[in-house]
Amino acid sequence: MKPVLLRVLGTLAVLAALITVTLAVASAQDRYVAVSDIYCYAFGDADGNRKIDTEDARAVLRCALGLEALPAETERFCDMNKYEGIDTEDARKVLRIALELDRPRKHKNKKLVTTQEPTCSDPGISAHICAYCNEYYDFGLIPEKPHTALGWEIVREPTCSKAGVKKQYCVYCGECIEKETIPKTEHIYGPMQFKSDTPDCTRAQEVYQVCVNCGYTKEWISLGMEHNFTWVTVKEPTCTKSGKQEEVCSVCGKKSGNTQKLPSYGGHTPSGWVIVTYPTTKSEGLQRILCTRCGKILQEEVLPIKEPQ
Repeated sequence: MKPVLLRVLGTLAVLAALITVTLAVASAQDRYVAVSDIYCYAFGDADGNRKIDTEDARAVLRCALGLEALPAETERFCDMNKYEGIDTEDARKVLRIALELDRPRKHKNKKLVTTQEPTCSDPGISAHICAYCNEYYDFGLIPEKPHTALGWEIVREPTCSKAGVKKQYCVYCGECIEKETIPKTEHIYGPMQFKSDTPDCTRAQEVYQVCVNCGYTKEWISLGMEHNFTWVTVKEPTCTKSGKQEEVCSVCGKKSGNTQKLPSYGGHTPSGWVIVTYPTTKSEGLQRILCTRCGKILQEEVLPIKEPQ
């Protein structure tokens, strides 16, 4: 047993010397933090400062020698060789990691989570969580979501001189996601007009029409057509007298010579009594019956002076 004990003591002495010598190197390197995107800091981090350095190796060694106790959870993570107990081999492995001679263990038990939800304007971010240290690692991008259209909005109405514009906006970010042109509308022309001072539908003449919206003028030569005669009232009938109509071309204004009589309204339509002037204690009043159609006075009556009260 003595040779075995001597070998253990010798190993401990060498390990202690290595730790002492390398402290200066660790200080010069600002205590190398052996934590990266894929490496888990939990295994070997005895002091819980989220990095593995020579201080951790010293703490593990003191625990292995029975000089210091570590919390149960920390001791579990510092049992580097899984021999169910801290020993000098664990301290040596922690020291090698602190000196960058070995790499820390990688994260374990990946669990994919979303750390930032994607939107229609920005991508999302995904990551894995280590089951041991709860660190996020292995980050990735989640593609942006498609825009959600709110519906077409007409930003410029079309006319006969200019095309219109309609757009669709995203209901979430407000960005214009689609734009279309609305075709021009048709011209709306007024009546046909003649350039000649003596218009006649039946003869070839220069004619034109003007758009009532934009003023565009369309010109062409009329090769002759039939008159479009319509009845035009030239004398309105009254309550007691007849009126008169005649045929006139609605295009060129030519008269056909045909006329017709418009019957009267068949007499006046009396109203009720309408007071024109109210009587007073000094003067008489006046009331009338009028025709509701033409306003002619049909009957009038004087209202007597009021008796003083």
